[in-house]
Amino acid sequence: MKSKEESFIKRILKGWLYLLGGTMMNMWFCTVMVGVFRGSVLITLLVGIAAIVIVNGLFFNYSYNAGKLDRELIKFHGKEKNFSMPVKMALLVPLPHYIMYTALILAKAGVIVSSDSNYYLSYYILANLHVLPWVSLFTEARTTDSLTWGGAAGLLLILIIEPAVISITYVCTLNSIDIKALLYYGNNKDK
Repeated sequence: MKSKEESFIKRILKGWLYLLGGTMMNMWFCTVMVGVFRGSVLITLLVGIAAIVIVNGLFFNYSYNAGKLDRELIKFHGKEKNFSMPVKMALLVPLPHYIMYTALILAKAGVIVSSDSNYYLSYYILANLHVLPWVSLFTEARTTDSLTWGGAAGLLLILIIEPAVISITYVCTLNSIDIKALLYYGNNKDK
């Protein structure tokens, strides 16, 4: 079967579907687990890690498939390497998360002042349910005022994981580094 190059717009739309899929999976996962992690810090940490793995696992799958397709097109059909592709994917696929985080920080800093700006944290959590366990660790209320600057930095760290996973996975796959083998078998060359 001949590999066919996909348009950049289609690739980004696929990425947004993966983002939406991660949100939907975490909507189920985090709402089911919210009763469990309310009482224990350890369980909250484990649920938080699992929620981040769900979102970034989908981003891993998305960029792995895109890198594999581009590698085949380069190898067998003479397509030129696009060195900016991992950067474009890493910037545009999590774009809704960047916009929501920026609005949250602007509301926290007092730049955005409206009747509901104190609830931007609740809106942010609703659209980014993978951060719910982490927010539960450092805030008692779901208001922007209750979010500390340290908590905002923690949310930024969680956000930075997404473009890192997308770009690193794409580059490794494009350069024929078998990520799945490294994850499952490590550096064991005897397998």
